[in-house]
Amino acid sequence: MTNQLASRMFSVLQNSTARCQGFLTLLAAATLVLIGPRSWAQTCPADATGSCLVAHVSPGCEDPVCCSTVCLIDNYCCVTQWDGQCVFFAQVNCQAPPPVPCGSSSESCFVVHKDPACSDAPCCETVCAIYPHCCSVTWDLTCRNAAIATCATFCVPACPAQSMNENEPCSTPGAGNEPCIDSAANPTLLTVQNGTMVCGTIRSLPANAPDLDAFKIVLPDADGNGLARISIELQTEQGTTEAGTTPIFAALLASPCQPLAQAALSVQTNGCSAQQLVQCVPSGTWYLVVTRGTFPVPSPLLALCDSVQSYNLKVSWDDLCSDPCGSSGDCFAVHASAGCQIASCCQSVCQLDPVCCSKLWDQVCVDLAVANCNPPIPANDECANASAVSLGSVPFTLVAATASSLAAPTQCTMGTLGADVWFRLTNVRGTVTLSTCAVGTRDTGIIVYPAVCAGAMTAIVCNDNDSTCVSNMKSASVSFQAVCSSQYLVRIVGVGTGSVGGGTLSVTSSMSACPACLADISGDGTVDGTDLTTLLSGWGTAGPSDITGNGITDGADLTSLLSAWGACP
Repeated sequence: MTNQLASRMFSVLQNSTARCQGFLTLLAAATLVLIGPRSWAQTCPADATGSCLVAHVSPGCEDPVCCSTVCLIDNYCCVTQWDGQCVFFAQVNCQAPPPVPCGSSSESCFVVHKDPACSDAPCCETVCAIYPHCCSVTWDLTCRNAAIATCATFCVPACPAQSMNENEPCSTPGAGNEPCIDSAANPTLLTVQNGTMVCGTIRSLPANAPDLDAFKIVLPDADGNGLARISIELQTEQGTTEAGTTPIFAALLASPCQPLAQAALSVQTNGCSAQQLVQCVPSGTWYLVVTRGTFPVPSPLLALCDSVQSYNLKVSWDDLCSDPCGSSGDCFAVHASAGCQIASCCQSVCQLDPVCCSKLWDQVCVDLAVANCNPPIPANDECANASAVSLGSVPFTLVAATASSLAAPTQCTMGTLGADVWFRLTNVRGTVTLSTCAVGTRDTGIIVYPAVCAGAMTAIVCNDNDSTCVSNMKSASVSFQAVCSSQYLVRIVGVGTGSVGGGTLSVTSSMSACPACLADISGDGTVDGTDLTTLLSGWGTAGPSDITGNGITDGADLTSLLSAWGACP
């Protein structure tokens, strides 16, 4: 399976309405607006090469403006590699070269080629309306897969260069690569090497027997945990006279003579598109059996010997086999590692999109989790259950949160308020700034109220869009004066439709957190004459003598000091 997000989404869209919603969410999230000059060198590698509209293994791309625009959305693209997801963001946010007219190329729409466009003008136009880079940069695997899915009435997979052929052409006498001979393993089976593409055919056999092609696989155990992760990718001929619409499946067996129904895993083709399964299995020797039919029942090919149904089989493996499901990571928030902490939810999502368990848990995975896993209502969904927060950063999620009945404050211009969560801010003083700038692409608002939950509450300060947040100006930021003797309610609210993801609330201040013994200015454990002298010396000014943090040393500070006179508790 291609690493490109577009191909992932193509697969996702074919199987689930929920995935379609995830794709639309991602499309909406991928538009980045930039205002004012920016230092591109801060995010894009200075020596970056390669087109921004073509995936490559090195980080960054040759256009520094486009490169940095994309990396503001996904820093992975400038740190690790410029993969298909980076290409997708570049397609949405960067100016592509002028398109090549469809039909001007002599290349087939069903074959990958380096130049843009393809020979079938109507098919080309359909594909390029979905993936513009196919007509302006290159006709890559994404374009080819889209053409097959949207244009092909039939397909015959091409055998790539440096592939291996199965050892059973039509004229081969004897058992060829049948799994078993006289109930014992066939000793002539090919051993497939890691990353090898096998070009095979299902042929007609005497007595209308089904043709079973078997291959031997030896999975190493480099880390000694007894497991290996195998990837099986399968594509077959469809729509031809010989193949019809009958699929092909591959079954992984511990013994070549096992019944197919006892396979450890299986992959079934679906039309012309390549299908892939990635799964961890015990290391050691395995046998992969490919045959025509619907798993686990093989079906014979009723045709002449030279009439065959072709297929391409690619097998690869690695040792990355710790179970990502049940690991750390919120299932309903984006994170850089594969899998998430709710095992059942993780498994459901990864059945729909295996990338979520093999690479990273991105927004596609989050949207699938939201749609399929019944996310819990956040613990701080109501004002009365506000979570405690002070200086620092704390994650939040609006997934499954409900909307409060409080209207938007009249002193702020805000969009339609949706789901919200609550925090209780304590132990802060001075000029306090709250921000959701790390929230990504979600539209959020911040409203700060006095400490008591009530039916009607007057906001202290509020904000919807924050133009100073260069990574997402739909985030929010507010600043206000806080004093140690007070607590504050902070409401994080989604604005408009679709703003139900997770994010981070950042809390900073012009002063340190309120000390445990507030009036002990000297820090010697006792409120005494030394502290009183310091306070009086700073009268009328800000600074250490401003105990309450209201910006001036005054009678309120003197009262606090005298009330705390003596040893600190």
